[in-house]
Amino acid sequence: MRTSVHVTSSPPRALIRLAGDIDLLVRDRLCELLLRLRSEGCTDLVVDLDDVTFIDAHSLGMLDEERRRLEGAGGALRVVAASDACLLVADLAGYMRLRPPAGASAPRGRRRVIPRPAVRFPEALA
Repeated sequence: MRTSVHVTSSPPRALIRLAGDIDLLVRDRLCELLLRLRSEGCTDLVVDLDDVTFIDAHSLGMLDEERRRLEGAGGALRVVAASDACLLVADLAGYMRLRPPAGASAPRGRRRVIPRPAVRFPEALA
């Protein structure tokens, strides 16, 4: 699937909308985008992951690292919407701070309650 990245910025704020598959190849371009936004003075990043169909744990780790970096400098990175695929990886990889709050408004104006996915193990592992 194609990946698309839409950015609207007006420092110190930026909205980043991601769609499609976010994997190793896309992660490097996303990292470059975050560096560019930081150099332009964007310290309050709003991220919409609602249309992401796949994301790897390394990409979420990079977003979490940027969140910590911005918070340490008095800024913020907030995920305001996330697909079920993103939520599952965030839960399994331990990136709970990247989960949007339940009932958070996505940038498109719609309201969405995001359920916490249940992780079930095969009986042989239980």
